[in-house]
Amino acid sequence: MNLLSKLYKYQKERFPLQILIFTTISSVLASATVTNSKSDIKEIILVFLSAIFFLFHVRVIDESRDAEYDKKFYPDRPVQTGFISIRELFFADFLGLAFFLIVAVIYGNASFILALAMLLFTTLAWKDFFLQKFFLNKPMLYHIINSPQMIMLQLFIFAIFTDSFSMTKSMWLLAGLAYINIFVLEVIRKIKRPDKSGKAGDVYTKSLGFKGALIFTLFLTIISGILFVLLLNELNPISKTFLISGISILTIFIFSILGHLFKKSKTTEKVMLLAGVILYVGLNIVVYLSV
Repeated sequence: MNLLSKLYKYQKERFPLQILIFTTISSVLASATVTNSKSDIKEIILVFLSAIFFLFHVRVIDESRDAEYDKKFYPDRPVQTGFISIRELFFADFLGLAFFLIVAVIYGNASFILALAMLLFTTLAWKDFFLQKFFLNKPMLYHIINSPQMIMLQLFIFAIFTDSFSMTKSMWLLAGLAYINIFVLEVIRKIKRPDKSGKAGDVYTKSLGFKGALIFTLFLTIISGILFVLLLNELNPISKTFLISGISILTIFIFSILGHLFKKSKTTEKVMLLAGVILYVGLNIVVYLSV
């Protein structure tokens, strides 16, 4: 089987493009809105691909760093079964990073400097900041320590659209909204039902409990709602249509959390995950359409 075929099958399980395409393009479009960018379709595509390739780089770094841990707790994953090797993933990653850096250079000093900072950060993250034992079985702290790379990606996108490091209030609010909603997605995909928690320490139900993890998600959702309302007030304080649309999306997600809290079924778990993706994509699209 050639590498492209392997990568196609690999992404289905470990790098789901059917979701990442929508989350990433919605984030790029919302970023274009808050920066007042007059970008054409070519620039949007270049930014989108750069973001996808960087996210793939983060995925490959995770695969390499966690290989032994995953071998113990997730032996059926593609790398652990030998379906695809770390070396093959790094080869594909190298090609993606070459594209990422070329785009960074084309769009000026700000994007290039941020690109270098992002690669430096991921290199440190690859080594667990030399504190591997300290982060073991502490998924929330581990996410918080690693999450600046997602903020840096958002700043990178802004830098391409503005050719500078300058940030407006709207840009900071969107960066905050992206950070919180990524946190939401991170938590809900690692909430396991009480009968499915297993022994792995990288799930939030191990540290917070099933109920605690869902309540924490509700807390994050409230913060997301506040940031969304503040951002919309900056962009379009007159229209109520976009405000109602965003609140409706938030409400649907909150009900999906409550449904899973009480039912604890495979169906409610899938509904909550889908609602989480809709939350991320939907709020970004509302921001994009609001101006």
